[in-house]
Amino acid sequence: MSIKQLLLKYLPFKMQIMKHFATSYDLKNNHFLSQFLSKLHYYYPPKMPITTNFGISPNLKLVVEPSSTVSSVYLFGTPMQYDGERGPLYLSLLLMNNKKYYLDIGSHYGYFSFFLRTHLSEDKIIHYFEPNELLYSFTENAIQSNNLKNIYGHKFGVGKESGETIFYINHTDSSCSSLNDNYSDKHQLEQVKINVISLNNFVEQSDINAFDCVIKIDVENAEYLIEKGATNVFKKVDYLIMEVLGPAINDKFISHMVNEYGFYAYYINDFQLEYCPDKEESYIYSSPQYNWLFTRRKPNELKQIVKNSHFRIKDDYNQK
Repeated sequence: MSIKQLLLKYLPFKMQIMKHFATSYDLKNNHFLSQFLSKLHYYYPPKMPITTNFGISPNLKLVVEPSSTVSSVYLFGTPMQYDGERGPLYLSLLLMNNKKYYLDIGSHYGYFSFFLRTHLSEDKIIHYFEPNELLYSFTENAIQSNNLKNIYGHKFGVGKESGETIFYINHTDSSCSSLNDNYSDKHQLEQVKINVISLNNFVEQSDINAFDCVIKIDVENAEYLIEKGATNVFKKVDYLIMEVLGPAINDKFISHMVNEYGFYAYYINDFQLEYCPDKEESYIYSSPQYNWLFTRRKPNELKQIVKNSHFRIKDDYNQK
């Protein structure tokens, strides 16, 4: 056992310390303190619910049930400390300045939806999709208890066609639950039957203008499944932020999106948007950055949109 583990082991009032700092707001900006609490949470996960605010707003109250799969950044961190997701998170906020609808597909604990609801005007409409019963209930309860407006939940998956399908709840890492069983060799999965809808059907039934949307998709190795049911939407949407993992990369998913729908593809490398005209060949994944922006905007256009923000465009090809 390391010295650090020994210190944590004999630290008194572990639960009280975690509960106190989870409900704080300003203290979460202290990087050293956040790192310490993350280690404490890792070695001694809470055995009772903890109230937190995700570091998003001091006015947000979220009661998280004890679980070994809850990320410590949710409890003790801030959006700026959310490695691998802060790029897509702040990009979503920026792009929503000129759009009306945000579709959060694969919302998990609702982090993106809560962040955007807190920072956007109430006339912006958020729809989130989460087929995991426990995670959906958590988000719905939080919306009601915090009296959040214009945020609507849908307890079903999004896939290639509407109906029923098998969903794999990942009990090792709930963020890896998926419509496929890619993690079956190393994670504990539970098969459940869920309702599923295609993105084409949802947008049509909801009378939503796809061009007036920012769509965020995080579906854990089900990229092609959702694309097959979103062909009409993908032909119209202006901004699509999507996690694309190794299997889809190997199957040329980026090339497919560019060739089939006329997107410009940008690899979201934290706050740098890297234009990739030759698709899979022109970038190297920098862990834990696995998200892409697909848009109608050429690099020079996008530069104007992200001007005076955290973001910069990397265009080694000088595409006008």
